[in-house]
Amino acid sequence: MAKGKWLKGSRTQSALESFEPCETDWLKELSESTRNNYPRYWQEFKEFVGLKASEIMKLRADDMALRRDDPNRWRFEDLAKSFYHNLYKDRQPRNPIGIDKQKLTAAQSFFSHKRMRLEFKRGEIKEPVHTTVKYEYTLQDLEAAKKFGDITERWIFLGGKSLGQRIEVFLDLKIDDIKPLLDEEPPVPIDIVTNKVSGLKAHPCLDRDALEAARDLVATRSDDNPFMLPGKGGKGKMTEQGVNKAIRRVADLAHRANPRLFRYRERKETARFHGFRAFLNGALQNAMSIRIYETG
Repeated sequence: MAKGKWLKGSRTQSALESFEPCETDWLKELSESTRNNYPRYWQEFKEFVGLKASEIMKLRADDMALRRDDPNRWRFEDLAKSFYHNLYKDRQPRNPIGIDKQKLTAAQSFFSHKRMRLEFKRGEIKEPVHTTVKYEYTLQDLEAAKKFGDITERWIFLGGKSLGQRIEVFLDLKIDDIKPLLDEEPPVPIDIVTNKVSGLKAHPCLDRDALEAARDLVATRSDDNPFMLPGKGGKGKMTEQGVNKAIRRVADLAHRANPRLFRYRERKETARFHGFRAFLNGALQNAMSIRIYETG
């Protein structure tokens, strides 16, 4: 593993240096943002249970071979709950916060990757107190993005809204994926691989706005970088942080021009790429509701 490739801070680097192969293959499948934090969150879980990852895997495999009514079958569910509750037991008020749930999620992610998913009953894990709320984009916001965003930013907003994919999947899109579709009439279906391991595909569509943004972006490209969104210096692909920074830049420009747009700061919310998934899901649900109403 190349040092500095996905490290953020000495605590993460220290955790990675002690990792076994069964842990590093899990980390390679994580998104960019989770790679920055999950190593040390997972390290905390291991220290809590006092076992190495390989030891955890062996015990978990043995436990899963037991009958479901055997208490030992749920050894790591009980340890995970104890780990989670221990994070906030001395806090006043005694409530979990977002980072507590993230640390538990890191442990769940490891077990899921090893096909040994932790199973919790409803209500066993207390929901965290959300410290931030995601901003919900409006149609007016997205119209403003056409005016205030540059060519790259318009693709981020309008392509992201149209396709509704996770940020790591969107960043993997290449010019060769999009270019053959640019002369077609919208909406244009496209197959997108959403899981490199299983080859699972999604089948979204590029709408008119997304096609126009894609045409403008592709027309400006004369470099050899294959990605729709190249990274700094034209190398690799843009980072997740770079995408979210671009979103906030456009949002702040539009808000200064019209305070009724992108009101995420005054509401103490966060404007991020993931909000486009919620926007698309809401649009699809509304469309389905109208169709059901009209057809009776």
